[in-house]
Amino acid sequence: MAAQTEAGKAFEYALVKKTYELLSQYHSVELKEDNSLQVAKNCFDLFDAKEQEKYLHAAITAIQHIIEMEPKLESPSSAYDILTLLNRPGQRRNKGRRSRCSFASIISKLGNWYFC
Repeated sequence: MAAQTEAGKAFEYALVKKTYELLSQYHSVELKEDNSLQVAKNCFDLFDAKEQEKYLHAAITAIQHIIEMEPKLESPSSAYDILTLLNRPGQRRNKGRRSRCSFASIISKLGNWYFC
């Protein structure tokens, strides 16, 4: 796998991990552990601890920004509202190319969020 792809997948994993940690303070959060998430985790694990910390710090910053834009993420509408996090491969566009959007969606009553 190319270095840029590994870095991108490592960052995807950091986003999923920190999204889970931050939002589970407010919601019941379910993490869908599938092959896509495992690939991202494997790429994350290729980096040393210092690089991993950089990815995790950047992920926290990104998620805090998203929470600022969508404050409902900090205020569940009910105790039964479960957020589901899943790592999703990019969607195929015309001529078989994948889009750049490939991180995760949070599925709840708030709708689908895609982070690119």
